[in-house]
Amino acid sequence: MTTLRWLHLSDFHTGKDGYGQSRLFQYILEHVKSRVEAALSPDFVFITGDIANKGQGEQYQEFNENFLLPLIGLLPPECQSRVYLIPGNHDVDRNQTRAVQTYGVLVKIPDFFDPSEKGQFERSQSVLPRFRAYAENDMINTGEHWLFSQGGVFSHNISFNGKTIGVLGINTAWLSCSDYDRHQLSTGKPLLEDGLEKIRDCDLKFVLGHHPLDWFLDEELEPVRSLLGRHNVIYLHGHMHKGRARHEEGAGYPFLALQSGACFQAREDELWVNRFLWCEMDLKTHEISAEPLQWSHDNHEWTLDPLAFPEKYRKGDRWIISLPSPAPVEGRLSSGKAPAQKFREMPKGWVIVDRKYLKSLANELTAEQALSFFDGRAPIWREALAPQIPKREIVNSLVGDLDAARKAGGLQVILLIGAAGEGKTTALLQTICDLVNSSHDWHVLWHDDPGSPFSAEFIARLPKGGTWLIASDDAELIARRVYETTQLLTDRNDIQFLLCSRDTDWKAAGADRFNWKQNNIKFTQLSLRGLSLDDAEQVVLAWSKYGKDGLKQLNNLTAKEASMRLIEAAKSEETNRSEGSFFGSVLQVRLGDGFKDHIRTLLEKLSVRSNINQKTLRDAFMYIAAMHAEGLQFLSKEVLADVLEVDLSNLKRGVLFPLGEEAAIATTGRFVFTRHRSIATVAVQILSDEFDIDPENLFRDLMQSAIRIGSAGSFIPEYSRWVYLCDHFFDKGDLAFSIRLAQAVLEITPNDPFSIVKLAQLYREAGQSEQSIQIFRSIKSKIQRNERALYSEWAASEGSCGNLALSVWLYAYSISDEVARQPPDNHRTQRTFNSMAFTFSELYENFHLKVYIEACGALVQLCSLLNLDTKSKEGLNISKTRAKVAGVEDVSLEIAFQHFREGIVSAWEDREDELPKLIPPAHNLNFHGLARLLSIAN
Repeated sequence: MTTLRWLHLSDFHTGKDGYGQSRLFQYILEHVKSRVEAALSPDFVFITGDIANKGQGEQYQEFNENFLLPLIGLLPPECQSRVYLIPGNHDVDRNQTRAVQTYGVLVKIPDFFDPSEKGQFERSQSVLPRFRAYAENDMINTGEHWLFSQGGVFSHNISFNGKTIGVLGINTAWLSCSDYDRHQLSTGKPLLEDGLEKIRDCDLKFVLGHHPLDWFLDEELEPVRSLLGRHNVIYLHGHMHKGRARHEEGAGYPFLALQSGACFQAREDELWVNRFLWCEMDLKTHEISAEPLQWSHDNHEWTLDPLAFPEKYRKGDRWIISLPSPAPVEGRLSSGKAPAQKFREMPKGWVIVDRKYLKSLANELTAEQALSFFDGRAPIWREALAPQIPKREIVNSLVGDLDAARKAGGLQVILLIGAAGEGKTTALLQTICDLVNSSHDWHVLWHDDPGSPFSAEFIARLPKGGTWLIASDDAELIARRVYETTQLLTDRNDIQFLLCSRDTDWKAAGADRFNWKQNNIKFTQLSLRGLSLDDAEQVVLAWSKYGKDGLKQLNNLTAKEASMRLIEAAKSEETNRSEGSFFGSVLQVRLGDGFKDHIRTLLEKLSVRSNINQKTLRDAFMYIAAMHAEGLQFLSKEVLADVLEVDLSNLKRGVLFPLGEEAAIATTGRFVFTRHRSIATVAVQILSDEFDIDPENLFRDLMQSAIRIGSAGSFIPEYSRWVYLCDHFFDKGDLAFSIRLAQAVLEITPNDPFSIVKLAQLYREAGQSEQSIQIFRSIKSKIQRNERALYSEWAASEGSCGNLALSVWLYAYSISDEVARQPPDNHRTQRTFNSMAFTFSELYENFHLKVYIEACGALVQLCSLLNLDTKSKEGLNISKTRAKVAGVEDVSLEIAFQHFREGIVSAWEDREDELPKLIPPAHNLNFHGLARLLSIAN
């Protein structure tokens, strides 16, 4: 026998739906029985977490009695001991240790996951009580449970057909505590490392976890991949509810990750599909034949899941996937040491900056070019090399820090951040020029194209001899890859990183949350803000060489007076942290009263330059200025290209470059904005007053472009901010324009429920609920998604118009089974119950019908079954008081649910108006999903 067969099950969520789940248990068991009878029994059964739905003891008892024990009973005797299971995030009992915050625990307690008494103690005080129900009901692992042990994992070495099979079970849900776990979880790297040592010598190694690798902490991801790669494991997991196969890599070593779909997500007649995975491996060739199955409601059987794995692996009704060789991938990271080889091919978007390269770019600046730079044109290598451009004081500090690190050895990352217009790029380029021209020991690899990726493998292959400096002016785009690279190159003492980014872009990329100092890497962050006295004196001296054209409004002052004026202006600009105080101060003191004339001249110059589909550069600039003047710094190149009807390459060549040359705009890797908000503000004012340009039309054009290409599936940075652009103006008090923007969205997405809801919501909040209900009542057919939100907003609008009975009916419909297959969740239900309870109390105040106040009291009582937020608790107090004053007493939960339904039917009978026939009568509504959420028999 050379074949090993395993059954991979995951995500049962036992307790979510008693009857539906029991049926799926039977369907799986019947299928396994048929395989066993056909001599196709699994040699191993792996269950990768989410056994229960909420980590409760009775849920595990149900799983054990109705599935696990019957499953083991079906297996041949020699296989019954080879069933393994681990917990998932739904196996966390969140009612335990609720005050403990798990996110960030490793910062406070570095030895939390050590396989030691100290680590065991720390875990026992915080996270382990949340797994007690899981451990106490684990029929596979008896005695002291592995979760509570010092090792924190289980490992088994099994002899099978002449091979030794290693099985390692880990808990990836240690730190799970919310629906926002991604990038917050940890395997407990020391526990994983210790566990892998116990199966080191096995011929085949399975590691069972619940979460995909990319759910782990960013700083832990690469070290974990490295461990799994070096041990050449098969990592089995679930969580994402669909099948998937991936060849992963860590430290240059490959391994395989296999994801099984969820055994139970919802009933067989609902939208979600239930899945599991069969696999066979040829122990000689290490070739895996995978058979992903899904439940077919129509055929009432398990059928092949055709979309589980990539089509290229498919052969007939199986997917053939090879376990990669345990040897390091050729040319990639292995031991971390770069091979001694000549430097050959440069990756796209990167260039070597050496003396020869700089010499080819060094051209003497003309007066016009120098003055254009002083006016705000974005710098290039030419300015960095020019003696007419003063060096910022920070350049000497950067050169000194980098040289010191070069001499000392050891990997270092220096980050230069600040607002746009602080002179970061100039300082960065000047630093590189000084390093290259001062010593042959420096080799600079420059990120020349912001759209180009960053390759850790390429950096690892850089030849030794001298010191490499990896430099980027758009560091936010490659921050994650740089971070991952630093964690892999800890033994390269000849590589430094010099990164530059706007502070807002760095944070938006999440790069400020990376643990840069891990593995003894030196990380230095320098913020460039404002001007020193030396900077100011050097700038004024540079201006003075061009006389009045350079000094402008400072022409009649002494050098000292002009320098002090510049420093004072910079200090006054520092209150606005999103704009560069350096360039802001330059605009203040150098242009002064002539600033508006300067912008007017710029606009006139741009209006005669036409090379964008019969549009001028001024047409492009006004879109950029409108956004920046409003403080909306998320105009991406993709959106600008679409609104100008050009492709991205023509945008860069025909728009962005010439606008940059005219000192009009600045760009980052993703976004476009003017050089300073004051430029944008004055430009918009001039365009509006003198050129009859309506800024509203500009925002409308941009928003429609963004939503059109975003809804078509293209990636748009900050897409949600475009979708909610109308809210920005609504919050400012410009209600009419906000509503017009929402109407514009509805024009291009007429069947999108979000567009309908947003426009209706704005009308309602602006006090025009009649307009809201007209939007809803004009709907002719059912919307196919997000219907709950749509009918909830419709209910609110009817209530605002005084149609209280209609409001109740619509609120009820919004949480009924008829609206959506997915049952209502805790958040939506508590908000809907809150609104309905208040509306029922209002109906009672108007009509004094007992059925309404009983329904109000029932909803207050049913809300106790939900996890209420503060807002809902506060809102329910009014309804609770009204019900109590009216003499409503608590009843059984079943009776309360009955009162709730009776109130809905009564409201329907008392409805103020007729609604479209697509909304069924109240007595036809079903609430099985709601009853399941409340754990009430319905």
